[in-house]
Amino acid sequence: MDSTWNFADPPETEVITLDRILRGQSCILLVTHDAEDGAWQFLDGEHVFEEDGAVVGLGEMVEFDPSLAKLADLPEGWFAWRPDRDHPWRRDLGEEPASPGRRRPLGESEAKEATNIEIKARIANFDRFREAAESLSESRVEVLNQEDHFFSSPKGRLKLRVFSEQSGELIHYHRADTAEPKASRYRIAATSDPSAMKSILAQILPVAGIVKKVRWLYRVGQTRIHLDRVDGLGDFVELEVVLRPDQEQGEGIAIAHELMRRLGIAEDQLVKVAYIDLLSTRKQMAYDVERGMIQQES
Repeated sequence: MDSTWNFADPPETEVITLDRILRGQSCILLVTHDAEDGAWQFLDGEHVFEEDGAVVGLGEMVEFDPSLAKLADLPEGWFAWRPDRDHPWRRDLGEEPASPGRRRPLGESEAKEATNIEIKARIANFDRFREAAESLSESRVEVLNQEDHFFSSPKGRLKLRVFSEQSGELIHYHRADTAEPKASRYRIAATSDPSAMKSILAQILPVAGIVKKVRWLYRVGQTRIHLDRVDGLGDFVELEVVLRPDQEQGEGIAIAHELMRRLGIAEDQLVKVAYIDLLSTRKQMAYDVERGMIQQES
């Protein structure tokens, strides 16, 4: 084992895993860090019976799968997952998903609705905001390539977020087009075949557009800080305060305002609408300019 040990718990800490993982019959795809007692579990995301469990040392698990070292700063009450051993770990606050790749546990027929308090703002100095976010963050940055395919929906917004050929999320959400911190109510369902999902959706619903971006993700308490470099639009910062089920929206709004102050986000930087709306407006303006030039020439 590497002499560098970054976990707060010592290597001899007892953790829970599965016998089939230790035998090499499956791999670790889900890691939970319990909010109540700080216990660690290293699972494969499949159904577990009591007799499947095995107790080993934390150091043994890291030696067994060195990629777990990247989760040393996973806070209590958080979980991490990946669709397979070749993908990077992703994290979220709250209950662990029903299977790897799902950010929220699923019921029998649908994902549970969750709520964030969100803002979006334009930024002129990307490096300054990155330094500020890093100084506040409680975990290492995650750099994500995201491609969002939006579909016209009769209610709210619907987008398919593609991470890779084997990983994506279908996201349906409701959010007001206002600049100040506001609630976003959403449901998320994971897919291991986003290409097939996109093909099915495109046969049913009109395609509204595509947003491509690179996202630098930082976490401060229950808030996600997104630094986004969006194709065709430029640089932005987003705050997503992930509310607990019993938490009032006013508390989340207060958290968002405090982080805006600490990051130096001014009111006049705030953006009311989604990236897809900004892209659509930009395309319309370009079309109008081209049309005006053609009319002038004629």
